[in-house]
Amino acid sequence: MRKYCVFTVFTLLLGAISIIMAYGGSKQGLEKVTLRIEGITSQCCTLAIKDAMLKVNGVKKASVIFEDAEAVIEFEAGEVSVDQLILAVKKSGYEALVKKMDKKDELPKKIEKEIENEFKRLSKKYKIPEKDLKEHWNFVRKEAEGVFERCCKWALSRGMLMKDAEDYCKSAILAAIGEYFWDKEPFDQTNKNERK
Repeated sequence: MRKYCVFTVFTLLLGAISIIMAYGGSKQGLEKVTLRIEGITSQCCTLAIKDAMLKVNGVKKASVIFEDAEAVIEFEAGEVSVDQLILAVKKSGYEALVKKMDKKDELPKKIEKEIENEFKRLSKKYKIPEKDLKEHWNFVRKEAEGVFERCCKWALSRGMLMKDAEDYCKSAILAAIGEYFWDKEPFDQTNKNERK
């Protein structure tokens, strides 16, 4: 009987050790926080913020949603504090606050309602199911977001300032659909400032 008890205790200890090794003894699991980002002006900004988050030891996942001006970060509990994440955002040139979950975001909801109304209008006019319109619109939006992000990454890696990278990438995307927004005035102003 005593050998059986010793064997059982030994087996339980081995099990506990393997669980601790697999999940980490001091780790408390993953936590998730959503930060409101201030100063974000385009998809280009999201790259700098995401890179800053991923450089913080203990951060496992980070995504930045331009339309909502938010960053969602998953990190090891006990290894990273929210203050460290806010500081990392600040070092990347932006301000951040923890998003209060009960606060309503008026602008995104208003835009969402306008888009919904447009889907209804197009659905009636062309007899395309609203669901199909939504799915395709989200697909195109995601693809365009990816193109803009890759363009920004390329421009920033070549030393462009954020504003110039944003304008450069926006102009390329708009030019693809036949709309041009660059005019001489901003460039004339930049050239005048550079000469001073």
